[in-house]
Amino acid sequence: MASVSELVECVVRITGKSESNVRNVARNLLDHDVLPKSQGRRIAQVSAKDAVNLLLAVYTHETLPTAYQYAKAFYNLSLDGYYTRHVPEWVKKKQRTVPRAGDFLAAIIANEA
Repeated sequence: MASVSELVECVVRITGKSESNVRNVARNLLDHDVLPKSQGRRIAQVSAKDAVNLLLAVYTHETLPTAYQYAKAFYNLSLDGYYTRHVPEWVKKKQRTVPRAGDFLAAIIANEA
């Protein structure tokens, strides 16, 4: 598991986006409870779902105040028809229902980590 700061550093390396841009997007997601917040001495740890939300927000937002809305919208896209034909069996076994696009990406990240 990684902290939000470590996730930001990773996203900067992967995407080539500026650190200030990725940090500002992460702050927007933190402010809207899309990313986990640390409390006191407890440092919040991110999940694969959190990584997907940050990546989606970084790549899709038009303005900073809307970043969290874009992350939620893209994460919740349905994979209804696509899912059954093109998703690897190991992903299907992890899901009991047809997942959202974000669930599919999170399963891939979790399996690769």
